[in-house]
Order: sequence, then structure tokens, then C-alpha cells
Amino acid sequence: MHMKSKTLILAALAALTNSAIGAGPTQTPPGPVIKEYIVRPPSLDGKKPQKVESPSLALPAIWSGGNLAVPRDIHFDFDPSRTNYVAIYSVTNNTDSPVQIKGYTSSCQCTSVESTSQTVPARGDIQIKAVIQQQRPSVQYVILQDAQTNLYQTVIWIQPKRP
Repeated sequence: MHMKSKTLILAALAALTNSAIGAGPTQTPPGPVIKEYIVRPPSLDGKKPQKVESPSLALPAIWSGGNLAVPRDIHFDFDPSRTNYVAIYSVTNNTDSPVQIKGYTSSCQCTSVESTSQTVPARGDIQIKAVIQQQRPSVQYVILQDAQTNLYQTVIWIQPKRP
């Protein structure tokens, strides 16, 4: 068998294999993934903030560097008579320059998020209000994104009281 014949047979076999497997036409790769954040207007009701974990548990950025500190966890005791839980907490800027909050998101539509400002002043803080509409034990989260695309996560736990 000549080399040219072998090449033609291999090419035919490759074409047959692709059609038998169902390789189909070449597909265009998807475009870039874009995450859109909804910016809600500031409007906190001024109520006393819920007790959060010790400030020593404040977490710098999640997943990437960053200069803001947020509480890592907020805990609520589940109460079957409640229909919502309100967590108000501080976001602290540890730098000498203001930090812009570009957006925030939550774990589900049952959690809404508001802030007192979109800019955290140098060595200052802003307040975040998360309202969780749940009638059962749940774990929700709020993620903030700053102008440098650093992400900051706070997990909100609604759990039955421990005896």
C-alpha cells in the first residue's frame, strides 16, 4: 500500500469517526461572563444593629486581596413566628484612601441589601443592611465588590437555638 493511499484511508476514517460520534459543526465559544450588580439606594432605618461576632473575626477580603473588613458571620436564632431577619453591620476601610463599592449581591431573592453609601471613607466605615425573608432555618450570604474587583463575603446564619 502506498503512503498516499494510507493517508487517504486515515483521513476517511477520521471523518467517519467524527460523524459517527456526532462531533457536529464547530461551535463558537461563549462570550465573556458578565456579573451585573444591582445598586440599591441607601435607606437604613436607624435601628440598633444585631450583635455580630467579635471584631477579631472580621475578615479582610474573600477570594482576593483588599482593604475593607466585614464580619465573617452573623448568627440569628430561628423563630418560627418570624417572617424576616434584619442584619445591620459595618464595612470598615483600613486605608488612608476612600474605597468605592461597585456593587453587591446576595445568595437569593429572599435577601435584599442596602448601604448607607457607595464610598467607604478613608479609615472610616459604612453600614450594610441585609433583610432576609425566610420562615425556616437558612444560611444566606452578602458579597460586596470594590472598584478593584475585590470581593467581601458575610454569611448570615438562621439556625434553631441550641439547648
